[in-house]
Amino acid sequence: MQTELTFATEFTAEIIPASLGLNAIAYPKGVPYDGKEGLAVRISPRGAPTWVAVVAPSSLPVASGFQAIAALPDGASVAVVNLGDGYVINAKNAADWNRVPVRGITRTLVSVQDQMVVFAGLTDLAAYGPSGLQWATEHLSWDGLRELVIRDRTVSGDLWDAPGSEWKKFRLNLATGKPV
Repeated sequence: MQTELTFATEFTAEIIPASLGLNAIAYPKGVPYDGKEGLAVRISPRGAPTWVAVVAPSSLPVASGFQAIAALPDGASVAVVNLGDGYVINAKNAADWNRVPVRGITRTLVSVQDQMVVFAGLTDLAAYGPSGLQWATEHLSWDGLRELVIRDRTVSGDLWDAPGSEWKKFRLNLATGKPV
């Protein structure tokens, strides 16, 4: 479980045990929690009632075992990742949510200096800044990304090149997601 609550926020968020008795909102549907397995997060917005989000595990057959909660740089949203699928949820408005445009999320990278949170999937990346989704890549790799780091306003790492049967280096501008 990765917890990244480093940005100043208008809420607190914490993982709690999921149970049938929770009065919760389920994601991805945004409907009342039906007692099925999920990652439960208590969200306490400043000046609004506390509520619980329960995020269902990914339905992907290659879902990662990764789970995380991360405050986003807008200060109003929390991202919750459960076994590969991630959702960005407005802490004060449970109906205001979106799916992170990366499936099979394996990691989050945070740059407080650059005000960015990057979600890494099996083959692609997406970045959120103070105004929400900043960019999302198409598939960078045939089958895997590794050694990901944020440094000098870039995100870089290795990608698997299946035709060449080798790992190759890549580097993207952190603000735009474009190759540098």
